[in-house]
Amino acid sequence: MLYKKLISDNLACKKQAVSARLGKYTYEDLHNKAMEFQKILESHGVSKGQYALIRNSNTIHTITAILTCIHMQVCFVIIPEDSAESQLDYISQEVAPRVFLETPSEENDGITDFHFLEYGTQKDLVYVIYTSGSTGKPKGVMAPEPQVEFCIEAINGRLKNGPQDRILCCLPLSFDYGLYQLFMALEYQSTLVIPEKYTLSEIPGMLVKEEITAFPAMPSLLGGLLYSRMLERVKLVNLRYITSTGDNFPVEMIRRLMKVLPDTRIVPMYGQTECKRVSIMPEGHTDKIMAGSCGLPLAGTRVWLEHPDENGVGELIVSGPNVMSGYLNAKEVTAEYYFDHESFGRCLRTGDLFSIDEEGFLYFISRKKRILKVSGYRIGCLELEELFRSALTDYFIKEVRIVGVPDPLYGEKIMLCIAAGESVETIKAAVSRVNEAQDSHHRVSKIYLTENGFPKTANGKIDDKHLIEEAFIHGTITV
Repeated sequence: MLYKKLISDNLACKKQAVSARLGKYTYEDLHNKAMEFQKILESHGVSKGQYALIRNSNTIHTITAILTCIHMQVCFVIIPEDSAESQLDYISQEVAPRVFLETPSEENDGITDFHFLEYGTQKDLVYVIYTSGSTGKPKGVMAPEPQVEFCIEAINGRLKNGPQDRILCCLPLSFDYGLYQLFMALEYQSTLVIPEKYTLSEIPGMLVKEEITAFPAMPSLLGGLLYSRMLERVKLVNLRYITSTGDNFPVEMIRRLMKVLPDTRIVPMYGQTECKRVSIMPEGHTDKIMAGSCGLPLAGTRVWLEHPDENGVGELIVSGPNVMSGYLNAKEVTAEYYFDHESFGRCLRTGDLFSIDEEGFLYFISRKKRILKVSGYRIGCLELEELFRSALTDYFIKEVRIVGVPDPLYGEKIMLCIAAGESVETIKAAVSRVNEAQDSHHRVSKIYLTENGFPKTANGKIDDKHLIEEAFIHGTITV
């Protein structure tokens, strides 16, 4: 049982398990808080096999809710604190949770009852995390307990966390990259440090004050720290490693990190919520890092390329115990990405194009479908384009296109390109109204408005590269 590995087996350990704004907590403290919260949930009719919806920030209350759900075998569905009400409504209807948990306040104990529906039951899921795909509405990735336990152990087998480690988690717990920092810290007796609210300028000080040894971060955050030169102003004598996942961890950024932090191991990784982690760079392979590799596949898993071209580039297929079971209430979409192989078992089509060298190291090339990465969130371009087409039906619009533009803090930002015969003020006002109803990572930051059509490739498709170049030549509008 997962709770046993995370908490029960470690109750004799008296060291700090979690350091948060409201205090420092041992395993016994966390267990007692979970048991107290379980009584409250049970009094509201929550029981094994149901769903709990959590919308929360990184607080001890969130950790308590997660651990309580794991102990009760209630599947938690965790969404970001700034989720739009429309997204919350959609997920609530799809999941039919028995209880809705938010950050407690003096006026609210953090529990709001939802109606209970029988189809909202589940068997062995630990969590469901919603992720934006290339089309359609968000999809809930279902994570069964065996897969979660495998991923914790396989990832830590490469990172070697232990009681000596202190992990600074600036990642949201609603993001699987952040959630697994909690899991790994607890199972391997490391200390998880969670700053509830922070600014970029506070991170170097936290790394020093908290004697941090492990720092998982997105490239956007690392880019901001390098751009501001803040890391150069502190001595990080304890920092053992920095990890970063995603498909856009630029080699130049890694080179700068190695120069600023010569004694810190820089660890590129690749993964998706649908299979948690695919690859991690092992120690001693600086040459592979400088060549742009995101590491070797996890032990016990298998990867291969489907339909590789003449350059050895094909869609990455993943199989093994890290592959989750599919999407909640979405059989057709699940069948599009997941399949069962007669020899390798459950497999995932990642939708990402890779190459693999003769030693088995993976190299991300590009996305097969049009998906942006904004602060680590996967944003479907087609989904946003349809949203803006619908919102702009009353205007004279010729073409709509969503593209990503590089950003040192966020990885990418969203630019909306519109070919229209409307004024700047009219379009900007309409886009602002749509933005107000979106999560922060779904909001358009720039608009490119033109009266002409978009540049096209030889086969008539919109040429995104030249469209972006055209936008910066002619100027964009900040929303």
